[in-house]
Amino acid sequence: MGTQPTKESDLDRLRDVEGVTCVFNTQQDKDMEYWKVDFESVKRHMKKRDVKLERYPFVDFSADSLRDGLPAAAAALDASLRAGDVVYLHCTAGMGRSPGLAIAYMYWFLDEYDTLDGAYEGLTSIRPCGPKMESIRGATCDILASAPGAWPIKPLKRDLRDSEGTTLSPTEKSDIQNKLRR
Repeated sequence: MGTQPTKESDLDRLRDVEGVTCVFNTQQDKDMEYWKVDFESVKRHMKKRDVKLERYPFVDFSADSLRDGLPAAAAALDASLRAGDVVYLHCTAGMGRSPGLAIAYMYWFLDEYDTLDGAYEGLTSIRPCGPKMESIRGATCDILASAPGAWPIKPLKRDLRDSEGTTLSPTEKSDIQNKLRR
């Protein structure tokens, strides 16, 4: 997880040094345009290097955008990892959107994290960043409240108590995984 790859050498390093086979881009087009990234060139080089591209654009600094998009993005991330891909997650600076996706994945899919605080600490202890925990918590509640087979998962239209969505029982974790893996 980190910053946006902006040139061929960035992608070459990801592929050759880190073994990356799939890049998850959580930026909007306007983010790349602002930083003058030639995204078409980046995509061509990814194809040349046999690196898959997944796009899940979130609005930067928007808790609602992150909350709404996390279930689909985490489901796709899980599918890529289960297929054996080595994944690089990025937004512009690697400080909000991509860490938010990483933490949601860790919380929902990895057995070592039963609490959102645990997943958050697990990531932020190795990469200081500030993803919006309330987005992950809200998305967790949205998934748990959704009907089996419902897609896309719609955000709840109510206020959430602070404690909701912060600790998952094994049954709740399994429910989330089953809903996102269907």
